[in-house]
Amino acid sequence: MSLDPVRHFNVYRHRLVLAAALNVLPAWSGTPAQSPRAVTPERPVVALKVPLWGRFETTATNVGRFANPFTDVTLRATFTRPDQSSVTFWGFHDGDGNGGQAGNVWKLRFMPDQVGTWLFASSFSDGRPGPGGKFQCVAEGARPSPLRVDPANRYYWVFADGTRFWPRAYTAPELFVAGNERHRPFWVDYFFGAKHRFNFCNANLLNFVGIGEELNWQGTPYKAPDPARDGQFVTIRGNGLFPFQYSGARPRFDGGSNVDWLRPSVRCWANVDQVLGELEARQAVWFNHWGMIGWDWSGNGRLLVPPAARKPVLRYWIARLAPYWNITWNIAGEWDELLKRTELDELGAFIKEADPWKHPLTAHALGTTVDRPWVDFRVQQFAAGTSSDAVTNAHRAAADYMNKPVFAFETSWEATPGKLTADQVRTGAWGSIMGGAFYLYAECFEPTLTWGDGGAFRFGEIMHEFLSGLAYWRLKPDHGLVNIGSLCLAELGQNYVIYRPSGGTIVLDLTKVPPTSTFKADWLDPRTGARHAAGSVAGGASRSFTCPSLNDWVLNLRVLWHELAQ
Repeated sequence: MSLDPVRHFNVYRHRLVLAAALNVLPAWSGTPAQSPRAVTPERPVVALKVPLWGRFETTATNVGRFANPFTDVTLRATFTRPDQSSVTFWGFHDGDGNGGQAGNVWKLRFMPDQVGTWLFASSFSDGRPGPGGKFQCVAEGARPSPLRVDPANRYYWVFADGTRFWPRAYTAPELFVAGNERHRPFWVDYFFGAKHRFNFCNANLLNFVGIGEELNWQGTPYKAPDPARDGQFVTIRGNGLFPFQYSGARPRFDGGSNVDWLRPSVRCWANVDQVLGELEARQAVWFNHWGMIGWDWSGNGRLLVPPAARKPVLRYWIARLAPYWNITWNIAGEWDELLKRTELDELGAFIKEADPWKHPLTAHALGTTVDRPWVDFRVQQFAAGTSSDAVTNAHRAAADYMNKPVFAFETSWEATPGKLTADQVRTGAWGSIMGGAFYLYAECFEPTLTWGDGGAFRFGEIMHEFLSGLAYWRLKPDHGLVNIGSLCLAELGQNYVIYRPSGGTIVLDLTKVPPTSTFKADWLDPRTGARHAAGSVAGGASRSFTCPSLNDWVLNLRVLWHELAQ
């Protein structure tokens, strides 16, 4: 069917804007887009250029009167690609379009996945026309695209163009809900930019702290780095924002009995856009660990969208955020305390069908995410984050791998007393990585409840820099190649990474490698990052290496040259 992009443009106000992602050419600036003044063109605006995997956004009004504009009317759109295939999507009500709750503004966002001319047409479900027109998708300034599981080695991640993504995950739980507006950009840059360079952000959105209240645990306030004083920390106060409107001082942790789940809070979602833009500017991906429809806090309370509101709630999440490349979907936190398996499957299938870009989807569980057709990666939680045993973590990761990446979420977290020391975090993290998982570092727990004062930052940096500097995407766990107590990632005959948690002897089986293959061996000290040579060995036999001390060590063997036996 041919589209008529000019239809109704002289009836309703129409404005085209570039969202935050379009304002980052070429330096990935985190400055959010400013809403332009509304215009009433007599013909479509056709000069707009949107980078590949960037965000197109158009804003329209509907003058109808609705008891609840978020649910009573829908803005549906069809986008036609340059190759003439089409994508159906929908818009969302956005109050006054500038963060205010009341208004008659709808927005339609989209993320183009082909270079060339795109056409779009839309209409409201009440019969009123929506915006239409065209825009150019250009290769210049292309964004990364949503994450994809690497089809060649499904332990790992890639972007649409094949660029590889090694997750360096960090927990900044109050990033979206902190009221320290002038501090937050500093925190984003501190953890996900210049200072620590994490690229996978674990932060929740289901806030339960009122405006100006201290975020605290049993009376101890949460803190974060002070932008004005190096090495000092400031108390985090809540912004009172919650994704849906509520009455009273804060959402009730009895399931959310005072929350109107069918009325999104426009101010909260505007804040989400801003924070996501700041993360995007640093090429960081967001994982929402409290989930989209609920969270159960192990006996301390819960928030849960009621059944009748779940699909409308998910539809709003998707309409607003799916056009961001740097998000993942998490249905719920500890879903097995909230939902039946049939309910979870229904929601997972709904999200898969509704999201044209197929962002990675999962559901955080008490143990490990169930392996279902809609699950893209599995999230681990065990031992309440107190597992420092590398061998245990590695074997758990290997057991949880079902041709899907494994996220070692709450396995080895730092806090003393209560969880682990920095040294224990190091051994636990290496174990998860050696099992093929990607690891989440968290250190904002008792007794200090402070972001940024953990002792394991440097250990994580050493681990990530070492592994991401290898052709890691060719490595797979293969612990049968090494002696008991050692752990191995291998590309057979080419590259071997062996981790030994407590010194002693490493034995590597190279019997199936031709004796004409020669390997260079090097030690990595995971505590300091220092490296030194361990000689060279040939294939054709098992080879032994003695760790330099009784501490944990990493041994790397890389083939120097290889000659096939005749």
